[in-house]
Amino acid sequence: MLKLKFRLIVVFFLISGLLAGQDFRQSEADFLKSFKQNCWREGDCWTGYDKLKHFSSSMYIFMTNYYYQDKYTKLSDQAIIANSYAISISFGIGKEILDFSGKNRYFSIKDLVIDSSGTVAGHIIVNSIK
Repeated sequence: MLKLKFRLIVVFFLISGLLAGQDFRQSEADFLKSFKQNCWREGDCWTGYDKLKHFSSSMYIFMTNYYYQDKYTKLSDQAIIANSYAISISFGIGKEILDFSGKNRYFSIKDLVIDSSGTVAGHIIVNSIK
């Protein structure tokens, strides 16, 4: 049940972030052009200092949440992992929604992929330390 709620929350934030400000009367070609302008820019590369910040922040958020919940709650390990994933990915999605609503109006799919990989890396580190 928890996994379903988590997936629904993630899908809701992704859809709301991607579709924010879209004109639904536009043609498919215009929609794809708008998507490329708002979510997939040429200058947004896969490497760089910004991506390192996204990766390390997501990893840190996952690990911090995991250890806090492990120490101070009586939740099962599965529930702690699910909560840590939800919180870490929610921060990444929230950051992209803030970026989209700012002056640049850019929702980076690449940043979300890097956020997700940082979250998975945090999970791998937590599992290797236990």
